[in-house]
Amino acid sequence: MKDNMALNNIVNKTFKILKEVPLCDRCLGRIYSTYGVGLSNKLRGISIKVLLTMLIPYMINKLSSEEIKRIAANIKFQPFYVTLQKLNIQLDIVEKPCYICGDILDSVIEEYTKIILKECLNYEFDNFLVGVHIPSEIATKEEELMRIFKIESYESIKNEIKREIGKKIKERLKLQPEFQEPDIVFLVNLVENRLDIIVKPLFISGRYIKLGRKISQVEWLILEKEGYRLKYDLSVEKSLQPIAEIFNAQNVVLHAAGREDVDARMLGYGRPMIIELKNPKFRKLLKQRLLEAEKKVARESNGYVHVFLYGKASKNKVREVKEQAKYHAKTYKVLVISDVKVSEEELKRIENVFSNKVVSQRTPTRVLHRRSDVLREKKVYKVVAKRICENLFELLVKCEGGLYVKELVDGDFGRTYPSFSSTINKNLKCIELDVLNVSM
Repeated sequence: MKDNMALNNIVNKTFKILKEVPLCDRCLGRIYSTYGVGLSNKLRGISIKVLLTMLIPYMINKLSSEEIKRIAANIKFQPFYVTLQKLNIQLDIVEKPCYICGDILDSVIEEYTKIILKECLNYEFDNFLVGVHIPSEIATKEEELMRIFKIESYESIKNEIKREIGKKIKERLKLQPEFQEPDIVFLVNLVENRLDIIVKPLFISGRYIKLGRKISQVEWLILEKEGYRLKYDLSVEKSLQPIAEIFNAQNVVLHAAGREDVDARMLGYGRPMIIELKNPKFRKLLKQRLLEAEKKVARESNGYVHVFLYGKASKNKVREVKEQAKYHAKTYKVLVISDVKVSEEELKRIENVFSNKVVSQRTPTRVLHRRSDVLREKKVYKVVAKRICENLFELLVKCEGGLYVKELVDGDFGRTYPSFSSTINKNLKCIELDVLNVSM
């Protein structure tokens, strides 16, 4: 009984719709997308048209000649016309384009599948997603038709295009679609009749070493009358750009765990980082590619910047690396000069006072122009002093991330307290600073 009711519902509703608008096989089949498990919309639409054709002899007495004429013009199905002729019903039928898609749906699916498969030859990816941008008039017609005829079982034309193209790509490339974070998105833009390709960034974890001074972490621009110019010729991020060539990417963005001063070297095992490659066509982290990338960075920087690349990272890892940098221990080597002699006893006092000592720091005066004035408390874990001559000494300082070491030395006019200067009551100045270790 229920099966008969469902069948009658399909038949009656379809006749009503086809009296008003022409529909191609796919657009008709999409109206009943919840019927017929495993069927494509095209096959579902053809099946319904076959059913209606079979029912012509039984429906002919219930329909007026005008209704038959409109249905014949809108069904877009040759066997329907042949059946009418065999029943001696002669009509001059002029087919109209599909009311929803304008008869472009089959060709859109076929043509864009070919275009995408051709583009796939230029990219490396493990998964994909197909997106569709359809003209507003198509969406409006579809929504109005479903509303007028109270249809709840339909699938949108947008979903059908995505699914059908995605299915063909999956079968051809033996790859699975990914709906959360796809490596690549093929966006079928039917508004402007083009294919847009959106490539997910590739993130690679690693560390960098900076062997020179006056090298900024990222490009530092200063404004002059003639326009902007680089304050420093070389930056770590600029040195990374050759990696983009290896992965055929647009460019490289550096995400580092904190930063050292431009005049400080980054030594030891290097600073943890994640590099982000924008729009990479190649994304397989082959050992040979990573080694080549490391060599190219060294050549680009004339040996001042070296990187060690480990492997693939996630986008979430970027935030994690930046956040953790504020709290993990860092070890510095500091060369300090005094305007007067400093004794061994005074150096020992610095070591003793700054053993697990909490230091209060206001934002240093040298960076106040670009950072808000806040008070922070940071811990100095250990200090080891070595006297070089009567007014020159070297310190190894292990401290919490985010502590300004230069200001720990000179006190920054009292904005850092206690400082090495305030502890021995002498004017001290940091003349060289190296980062020896960043723990993560």
